Amino acid sequence: MRRIALTLAVLALPLFAFQAPPKKDPTKPATKPAATKPAATKGSTPAKAAPKPADATTAEAPAGPRVYVAPFKGIWGLDIHPELCQRFVDDIKAKKPDLIVFTLDSQDLKEGFYTAERNEDGTGFFDDDAQRRMLKLLDEELRGTPTMMWVQDSWGFSTLLAFAFKDMYMKPGARLDGLGRIAERYGVEDPQVLAKFREAVVAIANGFFEVGGYDIMIGRAMMRPELKLSASWKGRDLVWSPNADGTWLVDGSEKAFAGFKADVAVDLGLAKAEASDLDELMFLQGFREYQLVKSDGDPNLGAGEAIGDAWIKEWNRAFKDAEDKWNEAQTKLQLNAGKYADLAKRKYEEIVDILEKNDAAYTKWRMTRHPDLNQLKDQIEEWKQEQIARNKAKKDQGGSGAGGGGGRGFGTPGG
Repeated sequence: MRRIALTLAVLALPLFAFQAPPKKDPTKPATKPAATKPAATKGSTPAKAAPKPADATTAEAPAGPRVYVAPFKGIWGLDIHPELCQRFVDDIKAKKPDLIVFTLDSQDLKEGFYTAERNEDGTGFFDDDAQRRMLKLLDEELRGTPTMMWVQDSWGFSTLLAFAFKDMYMKPGARLDGLGRIAERYGVEDPQVLAKFREAVVAIANGFFEVGGYDIMIGRAMMRPELKLSASWKGRDLVWSPNADGTWLVDGSEKAFAGFKADVAVDLGLAKAEASDLDELMFLQGFREYQLVKSDGDPNLGAGEAIGDAWIKEWNRAFKDAEDKWNEAQTKLQLNAGKYADLAKRKYEEIVDILEKNDAAYTKWRMTRHPDLNQLKDQIEEWKQEQIARNKAKKDQGGSGAGGGGGRGFGTPGG
């Protein structure tokens, strides 16, 4: 009986919980009386209603980090040059981005269907002092700001630059190859000289690998054909070996140089991942949104892109100006060396001034087998001394003049 009574009591709870709304009291008004406005006094304006508080707005999502993209594109030693690197560094320090992305797209060699063909735009130029300067800029000047390298493609000396970065990403299909060109720097016949020179050149180049934190054994195998390269895993650690005994064989030949395609570089931990475009690269960093740092002069261009384009135009224009002056001087000297010696001297002086102000233009000048600066200056000095001798002879002869003469310059008949 108690259990039945308790059950009936529980079932009756909803009935007690639901109560009908209270009946309205007919003595109370149905609505509140309308508020009466206070009478406006003469000469005064009605007070305005207090503004309503602004509706709460949804906080805007952060726009993401400010990303500075600095493109290294073109020929190593010309388009990719320490002067360009310095301009990037100066602009980055001024703009203070949150993240720096260096890109690399440089080929000394193009892959043909049957053969590998030289790049018609040039093959790159390696200068020891220039490489040290660039490496120092990248290693010391940008500390404190996250920096990465995104390789579009690299075959040749430029591959060194990729290995200077601890955080490396690659475009699908990109290469890290062509460091066999370093062998061109130590190719001498004397075996004793070869060994010493080779070690010195390879050590300079391996400085890029050391800064990036990569095993220099990789660099040695990429620069010396007789060295082999393989890799094995010990737990989660990858161990490199200068032989073909490892689990993953990179280079098993004594006549070939080691190189890496993008997918292999990722599998072996040289590169973090592959990214097809900047959006994907930023997504891999965990950013769905980002702000590209724009150029001060052209808001349609990234800051680094504008600097890179300007540099390439600048050094090419300087080289063309020097080349034009050279051709003009040679043409005149071939017509009449004595008559046009003064004109040629002025052109040579202008050439020297141009080349001393733009190292990349001077590099191209030397690559195209022109006289170097010392030779140009020697020729200018020779013309000066000839002019002094003519003036002296003219003075000794009482102003009658000695006429003629004049060095013919380089590349002219009898010069």
